[in-house]
Amino acid sequence: MVAALLIIWSGVVIFWYWYHRRHLVKLGSLIPGPVGYPLIGNGLTFWGKPEEVFRRLREIFTMYTRLVAIWLGPKLHIALFDANDAEVVMRSKAVEKAEEYKYLKPWLGESLLISTGSKFRLNKKLIMPSFHVNNLKRFLDVFNDHSLVLVESLREKVGEAEFDIQPHLSTCTINVLLETVMGINKETLGDQAPKYSQYVQKLARLAHMRVYKFWLRPDIIFRFSKIKKEQDKYIKIVHGLTEKVIKERKKRYESRIQDDQVDEKWTVFMDSLLRAKDENGVGLTDEDIKAEVMTMMFAGQDTTSTTVGFSLSLLGIYQDIQDKVVEELDKVLGNSNKPITFEDMQNLQYLEQVVQETLRLYPPVPLVAKKPVADIQLDNYTIPANCTVGIMIMGIQRDPKQFPNPMRFNPDNFLPEKIKARHPYSFIPFSAGTRMCVGSKYATMLIKVILAMILRSYRVHATRREREFKLAGQMVLKRCDGFPVSLQLKSDTTSTSSIS
Repeated sequence: MVAALLIIWSGVVIFWYWYHRRHLVKLGSLIPGPVGYPLIGNGLTFWGKPEEVFRRLREIFTMYTRLVAIWLGPKLHIALFDANDAEVVMRSKAVEKAEEYKYLKPWLGESLLISTGSKFRLNKKLIMPSFHVNNLKRFLDVFNDHSLVLVESLREKVGEAEFDIQPHLSTCTINVLLETVMGINKETLGDQAPKYSQYVQKLARLAHMRVYKFWLRPDIIFRFSKIKKEQDKYIKIVHGLTEKVIKERKKRYESRIQDDQVDEKWTVFMDSLLRAKDENGVGLTDEDIKAEVMTMMFAGQDTTSTTVGFSLSLLGIYQDIQDKVVEELDKVLGNSNKPITFEDMQNLQYLEQVVQETLRLYPPVPLVAKKPVADIQLDNYTIPANCTVGIMIMGIQRDPKQFPNPMRFNPDNFLPEKIKARHPYSFIPFSAGTRMCVGSKYATMLIKVILAMILRSYRVHATRREREFKLAGQMVLKRCDGFPVSLQLKSDTTSTSSIS
């Protein structure tokens, strides 16, 4: 009797599962994609080291010009490579953040990166003023100071063989973030500063592993995994440090309010969050502040340093383009070592084009994921509800319909007339629409200052061509081979050809 009931119950569960998925499976089968295996779908594609997985995915994506369907076990993922399709999905009111982002929640909480609905709208409204251009101008002194420290630290590498510049860039970036986001410095943290950076990177790696190792997605399995224990360990450390800083900063801020000593001329990101209030006087909770601070530290660290690394690698390969950058730096900044001002930033137009072209070819976040809550029509295809849609930023930005000779590093792609002629969603390195990264201007300014400081002092060379880059698309696009460059000290003259 019990056996019969179990069989009936199992049959009901299977029928219910099939009945509720039949629409998704039907529409998914109409979208082109590689043939999968029963139960695991295309899951074997994601077996191996991150660089191997990324290489296989790129091979698959080159076979499809517009969109492709990939099954990870029973989960349907649809990747889009067309700017028109990306705009339809990203502007649709029938999409939410993809379910995969929930794997970041134990670490990043209900931050702007993860939250949805009214929570997202309220927090964004409160947080956006923190990134007003007047606040960013105040950060320029910090950007300059730490970039100068970076330049000095690189002096010992002058004349040596190629070395990986990534650790130097990461140190600079984390120190800038600690000071501008949390109001602390490496002296305050001591030996915890580099550890904090390492733990953030490890948490990002663990979250990525759970996404592409689809068998770890169910909580009941993940709960007993080694990765879960490792994740809990790092979260405890990072959260503990962040909570301590918030508590101290809040106490200091409230004390200054009582003494009427709040300095409006200097405020860090955390201070802006502490005093943010809506029209009803309601502000962010400590948990909200912790989530946003953690997200800013995570989003700003690797994305900034890797973009600088890719930029230096490309300029080291294409010496003629480096010449143009240095010529502009000499013209705008002169031969002095004066700090870079906001006005200088506005005048460094060619450097801006170089940064944008780097972001086009090597976007720090190669894709963003969405979940349709209703079917979405794309001309001849229908995206079914409850799948995961990957907006393939890297693929869209290498579309020959939008960028002639798309694999060529060409900063002239971002001349004003060429930008105007392209689809508005053909260049979306910081996403687009309501979900666009709120820190994009902050990141771009910091990238430009670091590059300008380095290129004022050194000539950069790189022997590895782009085809030799070993890319891995984890939470952030990386080079597994690092960013090997060599440096030569520039002479005291303004001539770009005179290298000592």
